[in-house]
Formats: sequence, C-alpha cells, structure tokens
Amino acid sequence: MAREHLDDPDLVRKFLKEGEALERIHSFGPVQTVVKARRYGREDGRETGRPFLALERLEGEALIDILDRKGSLPTRLALQIVERICQGLQAAHRCDIWHRDVTPENVILLEPVPTSRVKLIDFGVAKHEYTRSGTLDGSITGKPPYMSPEQCRGESVSAKSDVYSLGVLTFVLLTGSPPFADRNPVQVLKMHQERPPPDLPGSISTPVKHLVDEMLRKDPGKRPDASEVQKQIQSTGLLSVEAA
Repeated sequence: MAREHLDDPDLVRKFLKEGEALERIHSFGPVQTVVKARRYGREDGRETGRPFLALERLEGEALIDILDRKGSLPTRLALQIVERICQGLQAAHRCDIWHRDVTPENVILLEPVPTSRVKLIDFGVAKHEYTRSGTLDGSITGKPPYMSPEQCRGESVSAKSDVYSLGVLTFVLLTGSPPFADRNPVQVLKMHQERPPPDLPGSISTPVKHLVDEMLRKDPGKRPDASEVQKQIQSTGLLSVEAA
C-alpha cells in the first residue's frame, strides 16, 4: 500500500478487505472469472507492518479500453462477456459479498483479445454482509453511470444492486454509451432513480431488450439475480444472436 495512505485507517481496512473478500470467494472452490489473491496481510506479519496485497498476474486488456477503441461490441460477444461476469457475481453473492462497482474498468478480457474469457477485479469496495461494519467506509461507493437507484439514495445494497450495474454494463456493451449520462453527476443519480432507461436500438433482438429491461428495473425486488440472468442467456439462445 502506498505510504501516503498508511495514516488513514479506513483506507487500510478497505485495502485489506479486498484480500479477505477474494479469499472467501475462492474458499468454496476455484472461480475462473474472479481474480485470485495470492497473498495479503501486513509486512513481516507485524501489526504495524505495511499492508500488502498480491494478486494473480493477468494477461489481457480492460474492457473499458476495448470499448474506447470499438465503441460497442457484437451482440454475441457482449452476451458471452455478461454471462461470464454472472459466474463471478454468483460466486461472490453466495458469500454475501456485493461488488458495488461492476464497470468496464473492473473487467479484464484475457489474451487473446477480444475474447469472452474474463476476470472480474477490484473487490476493494465490496460490501461484506458478514462484517460488523457492513460497509467498508460507510460512504456511497460506485461510479454514477453504473450505480443502482438504491446506491444513489445511499441505501443498503444487495446482490440485486450488482445486477443493475451489470444491466448498465450490458447496455454499454451493446450501444457504446450508458443509459443515463449528464455532465452533472448529481443529475445522473436522479436519472437512475426517476427515469426509465432509453430504448435499445432496433437492431437488438427482443429477448435481449427484455433481459436488459429486467436488469434495469428500479425496484431491486423485481430484478433477476445473477443466476437467473445467466440462465436466460443460456436457455433462450441469446449467445447465438449476432449484432446487425
């Protein structure tokens, strides 16, 4: 951990919680779509030692960089990526861990790129339901274009909050832009809470539109969970849909 942050106990705790979250996720068996923590803790095992976190080395490219180049992705590849992310989210949600920052910056596509082989990274803002504090720092965490309505209101998050963010990510993969955007981030937070998402382009098939609409429902109780999203993609033939 950078030395300039060592005097901030909240940041230190947040830093070490990522290692704890990743260890817990993989404790039930290897999860191919979630990055692994090789080691974490404090230098020399001392209570005052400098915190460290060693993650597995990944050869690939962040999804955000691919989108910056291409704008959007073919429907087939986009859905393959979403289906793989669902696998990682299910593993985290089984441990009562919510990622809270499912964005293109935190998805790595492994070499050779482009590919549907992905790794979900950056659980440093993850919420652990099994910790006493509930949240890592008590603040609203996330990037406004990807935040669920309940996150925008500063309410408790859940597995369904990650599904909303994944719905936004799916929208971005298909169109190149998030459903809600404004120069003022406060306006974006209001849009998530009050406005219906815009329609996807006519070239996107009805089953895909229906799935994205379900993921972007304002009420978390009416959204599918990550397992249901994955099943819909697998069972309705969406992986074979090609973009126009």
